[in-house]
Amino acid sequence: MARPVTVTKERILSAALDLVRSGGPSLLTARNLCARLGCGASAIFSSFGSIQGVRDAVRAEARKLYRKRVGDGFALNTPFRGFGIAFIWFAMDEPYLFSMIMEPQSQPASYMDFIDSHVGFKAECLSAI
Repeated sequence: MARPVTVTKERILSAALDLVRSGGPSLLTARNLCARLGCGASAIFSSFGSIQGVRDAVRAEARKLYRKRVGDGFALNTPFRGFGIAFIWFAMDEPYLFSMIMEPQSQPASYMDFIDSHVGFKAECLSAI
């Protein structure tokens, strides 16, 4: 009979997010993640392939949280101002996740490319203005 899976991909991602939130992306190592979850590295590597896969998943999850929180700012009375306030609040509440999102993976061709790919909400901002 096979052993039941106790460390799921969701638990690994949740623990990785907690590590990044508590001390930044530098804490996101296989050793720290295994210690937090009480598992071996094989559980992490079989789910994500590598620690870079975990980092990519954390960055994607951080982007979802960012888009939700900052996007909700457009629902305020003055949409563009609401966006700006929500943007700043997210940066203050989640500084490490914010830095992961805003850190370019590669050199953007221009400032506008950076804004489009990292800050997002270009169409929403233009319509609010």
